[in-house]
Amino acid sequence: MAYTTIDDVKRILNIDDNSITDAEIEDFIDEAHRFLLADIGRDNAIYRTYLDYDKFGNLDKTIELPFKPIESVEEVRVNGDITTDYTIDTSNGKVTLTGDVSAGDHIKIKYTPSIYKDYETYRAAIDIILRTLINTDSNVVNNLLQNYKEKWNEIRKTIKRENVVIMGYVEHKENLQDIW
Repeated sequence: MAYTTIDDVKRILNIDDNSITDAEIEDFIDEAHRFLLADIGRDNAIYRTYLDYDKFGNLDKTIELPFKPIESVEEVRVNGDITTDYTIDTSNGKVTLTGDVSAGDHIKIKYTPSIYKDYETYRAAIDIILRTLINTDSNVVNNLLQNYKEKWNEIRKTIKRENVVIMGYVEHKENLQDIW
């Protein structure tokens, strides 16, 4: 399931006519989603950590996710068990556990960062520009295409760089993989 929408793609391309159908845009979005999956190897981000005390000696139940903002949280596990005892701050990319948790508890959060939506939106826009005829001046199209390619490449680099952090285990907790 793709994260971007037809309206997102139309918005950045400034399409308000019938130069391309919604079905055609949807095909470009589906292809962009396949590119995203090929780049990251899965359909959402997974962050593993454990609870610890903050610098004041209080249990810190708020987990700041590597990618922010976020679109959604699909699943939170505490010590391998799914929990619904949490709140989400999508704009700041934070999950706060509200249930009974302790220092050292292993946490796994499966979520969708907004950058995945951006990746698909710009990838679809690039492909639409390259493969379709949009009635506009060629210099404008070339500048727009270059701009979108640069933006998409920056998004892609960020995902690939952060992906190492997301999929890596927390260094000072050696056996996290044993409970997942």
